[in-house]
Amino acid sequence: MVPVTELDPTAKTYFDLGMTHYNRGDYLRAVEQWKLVVKQDPSFPAGHRYLALAYEKLSWRHKAKKQWEAYLKVETNEIARTQVAERLKRL
Repeated sequence: MVPVTELDPTAKTYFDLGMTHYNRGDYLRAVEQWKLVVKQDPSFPAGHRYLALAYEKLSWRHKAKKQWEAYLKVETNEIARTQVAERLKRL
């Protein structure tokens, strides 16, 4: 579960809509929502993470790499950071 309680209500709505679209396989609409999340709260790691995942699903490797790099700047969990660093090597 992604902790979204710290987000303001508007960003939380964007995030939740992005999750709905992503789970339905509508990655373009998910991207639209998550771009709004990271614009509103650039320090929210899950916004960057899911945006990067959606970019990967769309085969937009360059954009995915940029989002993973942004994610690494705000994620504090070392295990997650290590996993993403490894993922970046494969992109």
